[in-house]
Amino acid sequence: MGKESNRKIKLDFSWPFGNSFAYYYEQNKYPFVNIVEHNADRSDLNPTADYYIYLSQSLEKVGYEVNEQKIVFYNKDIFDEYKQESIVIYTKLRK
Repeated sequence: MGKESNRKIKLDFSWPFGNSFAYYYEQNKYPFVNIVEHNADRSDLNPTADYYIYLSQSLEKVGYEVNEQKIVFYNKDIFDEYKQESIVIYTKLRK
C-alpha cells in the first residue's frame, strides 16, 4: 500500500512481533514502512500509526496477555484479520 501511494506507512504492532519486525526493517526489505512503536512501555502504542498489527492470542510463557494490551481500550477499525494466525490489523486508532 505504501508503494502504491508512494508514501511511508506508519506501522505499530504488539510487542511479541518486535524482533521479527526489527529484523526485516533493518534489512531495508520494506522501504515504504516506518515503524512508530513506543519503546518506553512495550504494551503501549503510537496512535499516529496508520496500522496496528495485533496478536490476538495470549502467550502465557512470555507474559503476553491480550486483555491487558492498551490497544483493546482504543476505538479502531479492522482492516484485515488472519484468524488462523490470531492476527488482526487495525486502522484509524482513536481513544
